[in-house]
Amino acid sequence: MYRVIIIVLILSNLSCKGQNKKPQKEEKKMVQQLDSFDIKTFDKHKDSELKQYEFYKSNGDYVQQSEEIDFYTETTHKANSKFSDYKIFFKNGKLKELGSLYDRVLIGDYKYFNEKGETSQIKNFENHYKFTLEDVLQYCKDNTIVEKEKTSTSREVKIHLWRTDSSSLTENDPIFWTISYGLIPYTPKGTNRLFATFFKITLDGKTGKEIKKEYKRAKIDDEWHLIEN
Repeated sequence: MYRVIIIVLILSNLSCKGQNKKPQKEEKKMVQQLDSFDIKTFDKHKDSELKQYEFYKSNGDYVQQSEEIDFYTETTHKANSKFSDYKIFFKNGKLKELGSLYDRVLIGDYKYFNEKGETSQIKNFENHYKFTLEDVLQYCKDNTIVEKEKTSTSREVKIHLWRTDSSSLTENDPIFWTISYGLIPYTPKGTNRLFATFFKITLDGKTGKEIKKEYKRAKIDDEWHLIEN
């Protein structure tokens, strides 16, 4: 899954310019105090085999924590939302990376920190995207692409988004959004049967223009097939 990195600001010495950075220095200390991994609580409650701990916060957010060889991870899924915060921590509990996601899509700045709590790198995964996340969600609404719960008469429908990592690309490089969803009853061209089907739509990340639409029948197709207009 994605790796993401956390928020911290670097500060300077006293001078006229340095005085403007004092609030940043205070904020840096606050972030260090608040964004640390509670190793003791994790060790107390974790599954000893999976090395994972999951729990709900009082506000309804769902938290997943895990231990890897060199770091800890923590994903906080916002209640009744597809937004989540993702953090990676050094083995000493200090914040290493911080980012936010919508579904599987990194949004805004993804921040990396060293063990001193200083920001070592910032990536922006929205670079050059003139067709924004809000535009994609509106596209789904306009085209009646909606999630549905499973019922006695219909299958569950899930929607997932993905986009090109534009953090290191130039303005001239192509970038794309991908919307995948299913399962939906569908009769492919040239057949007379309904199939439980996944769909995938590719949009231009700058203009929102439809590049292609594809489908894949569940438990039948290994490859995606182009939907011809």
